[in-house]
Amino acid sequence: MKSLKKIKFNPERVEVIFFEIIKNFFLRLISALFLFKKRKGEVIAGATTFFTVLSFGPAILLMISVVGIYIGDNDLAKDHVINTIFSSFPKIDPWILKSLKVLIEEQITDHAVKPYQLGLWFFTCLGISTSFVFGINTLSKVDPDGGFFQDDFRSLIFGVFMALFFLLVFMMFEKQFMLTIVETFVTDSDTVLFLLEILVWPFAVVFFGFFYKFSAQIKVSTKDALLGGLVFTLCFFLGKSSYWIYLKYFKDDLYRDYGNFYNFMVGMIWIYFIVCSFYFGASFTYVSKVKVFGKGKSR
Repeated sequence: MKSLKKIKFNPERVEVIFFEIIKNFFLRLISALFLFKKRKGEVIAGATTFFTVLSFGPAILLMISVVGIYIGDNDLAKDHVINTIFSSFPKIDPWILKSLKVLIEEQITDHAVKPYQLGLWFFTCLGISTSFVFGINTLSKVDPDGGFFQDDFRSLIFGVFMALFFLLVFMMFEKQFMLTIVETFVTDSDTVLFLLEILVWPFAVVFFGFFYKFSAQIKVSTKDALLGGLVFTLCFFLGKSSYWIYLKYFKDDLYRDYGNFYNFMVGMIWIYFIVCSFYFGASFTYVSKVKVFGKGKSR
């Protein structure tokens, strides 16, 4: 009883701790923003967006091929992958989706994909992972070393892990596949799908946190890396939830200026926003290890 009496709930202490956590978090956000601007993160994001757009088609084809090999039906894999990708985009006209399906059908005409096609598509997708690794090195103020082999090998490794992450996400959103796995535990399909939509967020935080931790050539704590992954995920969620701002203030102007090409502009802006959010999360991770103004700390 005496030990219990010593343990007293102190509301003021809780408020102080909460205040310190919030204060430190927002101060670090501001520092990360300055680091992002100081290292020209928006320019790096533009270059990464360029590589992403160039590799977008091959990346989709590669993902469809892998999912198709797993479920044994390229047509079903095509519909699932395209619908999952476009569900993460702001709303665009349905004819864009139909046009993309037609282009993919011209590339994948057989039910079996040849090994050299997988190799070619995989090679064309390496530009995305290479640009991400280069961007992280720039934000963490580490000069790329190893020339042709070391950096490209690192990009290859992290490109594989990134592809596996997206493959797992596609599998998680493949309704029939997941219902088959959990049907012995949960019979309500709506509950399963709801849980999957919730679980994908902490899964993304953990994945990108470890991506930040191991892709950089400076040592960062797991806590900082996971916080960076959280910041990136929050930026993605806020961007997707703020689509009404685009509908209210920008859609009419874009459509008047670009006509049917406004869908392309929306897609480009959205990809650029995601890439900027990724590098902002990286800045949040590394800001405690580098000086925002002046030379960075040695490794």
